[in-house]
Amino acid sequence: MRSTKSRIVVAFATAILLFSAFIVTPVTNKAHAQVKPKAFILVPGILTSSSSTDPKSIPGNGFWGNVYTTLKGAYPDAIFYEYSYNGFGTSYGKLDTIRSLDSDVSSLQGYMNNSALSGRDIYLVGHSKGGAVAALYGAAYYFDSLYQFTYNARLAGVITCFT
Repeated sequence: MRSTKSRIVVAFATAILLFSAFIVTPVTNKAHAQVKPKAFILVPGILTSSSSTDPKSIPGNGFWGNVYTTLKGAYPDAIFYEYSYNGFGTSYGKLDTIRSLDSDVSSLQGYMNNSALSGRDIYLVGHSKGGAVAALYGAAYYFDSLYQFTYNARLAGVITCFT
């Protein structure tokens, strides 16, 4: 059972995330603004782990569970992936999150060029170190996103929480 303080923190974080989803300036310009289906890549923070090899397996509780439930309610047709620090479709342990940001940004590129994201606007949602990874990716690939990725997907926004 969660404490009241824990529930308040989760509710506050969810509210910030939702509010920032509308405030964060998208990384695409208006010349390329057309309505596309959405995809969210959730990038967890340092000292997290996941035994799942299914990138569509989002934890149903805690921070990501609340974020997923809220975003899925707002965007029912969106698809969601959880980032793995070892690359697309692999599990990772806590120690895998302690490495250079450059290698993490490179691992994220594997998600962006996934055919399942074809024709979608992609939003990176990062928490803690995951926010730094998402922000660095956005900075490194901003201009690429204007011309779209391999499967006609584009980076539409970067949202960071507690970064």
